Amino acid sequence: MGVTFLLNSVRALLYRALAYRGDLRELEVRLRPVLREVELIGDVHTATNVRTGPQVWLRLAADRPDLASADLAWVEERLPRSRFLLQHYFYLQAHVMAALYEGRAAEGLRRYDATGPALRRSLLLRLAVIRGLATELRARVALAVAAAEPAQRPRLLRDVDRAAQRLDAEGMGFTTAHAALLRASVALLRGRRAEALREGASAEELFARADMRLFAAAVAYGRSLHDADGEAARRRAEEVFAAEGVEAPARFARMLAPVWAEPSESVKPG
Repeated sequence: MGVTFLLNSVRALLYRALAYRGDLRELEVRLRPVLREVELIGDVHTATNVRTGPQVWLRLAADRPDLASADLAWVEERLPRSRFLLQHYFYLQAHVMAALYEGRAAEGLRRYDATGPALRRSLLLRLAVIRGLATELRARVALAVAAAEPAQRPRLLRDVDRAAQRLDAEGMGFTTAHAALLRASVALLRGRRAEALREGASAEELFARADMRLFAAAVAYGRSLHDADGEAARRRAEEVFAAEGVEAPARFARMLAPVWAEPSESVKPG
């Protein structure tokens, strides 16, 4: 049992790494037989780890948010109620991603903020990687709400400014890339186009350097919407998305980079 637990824990980490790297084709090949195996033997722990992250990436890439919702419902029925575990954070992360994909950002932000106290009490935020991912996730969904709800915009953009500062302070490759993307998106909402384009170019380079191809593609896709010379960036992004089986590039890019990957006419500064 100990060996099985360790093996499946390593698998879960590998699958999340593949998702964040953007290797969705390889992820799918690796994940399908393992998910069948663990469900056959009743391994709820491993099935939960798979359904609350790697499989959600694949469902959304396939433009099947309905199947992502079914996976999350399966997980919710099985999560412990008495304590907050890593799997609860994975569930929260997947739920917010699905909400962003489907244009339900306000719902995603409400869920994140309702879960925030339990996440903090769990001490998971003492882990630098989880802290960085959680900080970025909350800022990402806050951006989407700020764009849609001008009355909340000043408060939420202040939150995003602070999140970008914290991500820079973490000093990891993925956190500095996300910080640059947050600054680019905030600059767009504040009407600072030249600043937004500079930060967007920096974010794309930093994501590429961190080997996060889908995020880099989302930034390139967004740049093509705001830069008259961005058509080559759009083609490059669409090639990456197509190679990894992303069926709805515009929706997928907006999930990864809300505001930045929105058409210019729908981003109203103020």
